[in-house]
Amino acid sequence: MANTIPNKKRDVPSPELTATALLCLLSAAGALLSGFLTIAKFRSTYRCDESLLSACGAVFKCGGVLTSSRSLLFGAPISIFSTSYYAVLLGLAIAVLVRPTRNLPVIGPLLAWLVLTGTIVVGYYAFHATVILHSFCLYCMAIYAIQIVILLGVLLMHPGGVFASLVALWGQLRVRGGSALIAALGFVALSTTQMVLYRNGSASMRVEPRCIVEGRGLPETTLRTPATMPEAEIGLFVDLTCPSCRDEFLSWMADARASNGRYQVSVYHYAREGKCFPANSPAQSPDAVRNHSCDAAVAVECFAKLYSEGKEPDLDKRPAVAAAAGFYMMEKVFALQQRSEPHFGRVRLAEAAAQLDLPVNIEDPNNDPFLQCLDDPAMHERIRDQANFGLDQNLMETPGIFVLFFDGAIPSDRMLRFRGAKNLGDLDKTMTDLREQLKTRG
Repeated sequence: MANTIPNKKRDVPSPELTATALLCLLSAAGALLSGFLTIAKFRSTYRCDESLLSACGAVFKCGGVLTSSRSLLFGAPISIFSTSYYAVLLGLAIAVLVRPTRNLPVIGPLLAWLVLTGTIVVGYYAFHATVILHSFCLYCMAIYAIQIVILLGVLLMHPGGVFASLVALWGQLRVRGGSALIAALGFVALSTTQMVLYRNGSASMRVEPRCIVEGRGLPETTLRTPATMPEAEIGLFVDLTCPSCRDEFLSWMADARASNGRYQVSVYHYAREGKCFPANSPAQSPDAVRNHSCDAAVAVECFAKLYSEGKEPDLDKRPAVAAAAGFYMMEKVFALQQRSEPHFGRVRLAEAAAQLDLPVNIEDPNNDPFLQCLDDPAMHERIRDQANFGLDQNLMETPGIFVLFFDGAIPSDRMLRFRGAKNLGDLDKTMTDLREQLKTRG
């Protein structure tokens, strides 16, 4: 019987088959990792108590990359398409291993083309993540490494040169076109199936019992949108260094305005460092420490307090003025995330307050009310009390969201807790659905 690979002994593996076996292993790893990211993305976005890719944790650093606008393609996570890509590579590599003499000359050039194309795509996303977003996600780095080793394996499969194989692919397209068509159809079928499953699963927000917490109300805060008889109150716990918190804040404020008072938004500080947070808590954040998150939170409270005292003589209206002023200042402070680190130096905070028409004398900090307020122990204690509420509810990351429903003016005796940023879709429909689920689940 003839050897399967010409001029090779049976007990000596050829470089081509060794490379193909390596390609099988790495493609399987790429498909599994991509599939895991799709599931993690889904649960983080559509399940109340998951936050792997939708929150700013103390250690996890992939959220910024995996929730950016480039992480979606046709409205679906790019991990869906990378799962299909690696699954197609795996299928083609297995076909080569099963019948190497027949399939290697036909499928080898197709594999080379697919791997080179995939490497270009992965290179683009690596550039975007590292250069544009300045983030080094562990899962992304694993994908980069897998793709590089796969590329080296394809080079080993083509000792005559990858370019020559690519020319051969186009030169004999009639012979190899069937394999290319099967690969393309397989990619489309796998991607479509995953997209359908993903979108069907995302049609509604499901509430698990662990997301239900006891309590008839949220803590006091100066940052609360006006509402006479709200249907629900949304308590948003944010750390001003957290990009996901910025996005959630802007989104919920827009929802509150559009609801004409049906949804009330209450914002709480969860500045996970310094005097604003309990000492030695495992939820402390290196990003918050590095960027002075506590000073930023105090600056928002100080601005609200001083602005209302100076602008509104009517005592009955001062709380509303303070809330509105605080929201404006919070939006300004969130915008400082785009600046170099540390984001929230005192000079920058003073400049943000001055831009909102609060007189600040940076040259004389010892006599300036705003700068003196930044060191006010009462402000730190107020923010720390809000943080203690979050810790009591086991919030280890931000944003944290609590939804409290009302029956008329009476608050429910239970609330819903969401960890991380969520996609609620049609807000009215989702809120109605969540209310019904809360009634039927214990």
